[in-house]
Amino acid sequence: MNFSQYYAQISTAVFPEGEAENLVHVHKLAVKDALIDIQTKIPCLRTNHADYIGQSSTLFHCGASTFDTVDGNIERIYTSALDGGCDPVEAMFVDHDRMLDMIHSYRCCLPGDAYGMTPHAPNDAVGAPVYAPGSVSTDKGFRTGPGALYWSINRGTVYVFPSIDSTEQIVVEWNGIQRTFIDTTVIPVTFESRDVMQAVEVYLDAQVARRETKDMSDYQTANSLYTSAISQLAYDCRKAQQAVRSPKVMPPDVC
Repeated sequence: MNFSQYYAQISTAVFPEGEAENLVHVHKLAVKDALIDIQTKIPCLRTNHADYIGQSSTLFHCGASTFDTVDGNIERIYTSALDGGCDPVEAMFVDHDRMLDMIHSYRCCLPGDAYGMTPHAPNDAVGAPVYAPGSVSTDKGFRTGPGALYWSINRGTVYVFPSIDSTEQIVVEWNGIQRTFIDTTVIPVTFESRDVMQAVEVYLDAQVARRETKDMSDYQTANSLYTSAISQLAYDCRKAQQAVRSPKVMPPDVC
């Protein structure tokens, strides 16, 4: 489920008779605020995020795909084919100096026909930008296999080398507080639980009462419901963490 679909469900629950079109943007901001606030209070919702980055969302730089880093700690980066094949290719982390070595000598690191290297690769052309939007024109013509894909990070930018083609995407798995939500952002499954969605709904109810209808009684009621929902989520999270930490006692093998 992406954020647009997620918001549609929240909106239907909060505005069953329909939502004023001119207020959709404001309400979306409130839902984003709710998701950020809930994550700050519930540790269980700060894990297992995944961003899916297509070629068009990257910048091509001398044989590497680059993009802005995530809002937390990266746990894993791999590529996957857009046709849905179960063929992830893991990227190995390298320090950025090593990444720069590969970028600066990428003609030596890749087959001679990659990127149409006869006579020039995209960044070699006279007047070409140092960072060019990823597109079919930057396809290298093959998919990088296992053991030959690398990533690094420098000043908020992630580098993946060699760059991806238009037929694949980069998947970044990470932990932290997700603060960036656009319509196409994939919502973690944990956010889709009914308890979390109800908390988001009453948060939006509270903001509507405070800012739009100016009904402080409704605001206090909704805010109280939100506080209770957070308390329940926090309790459930603690119980789940205890269950994970507690060793399973297995009966002895039967002789």
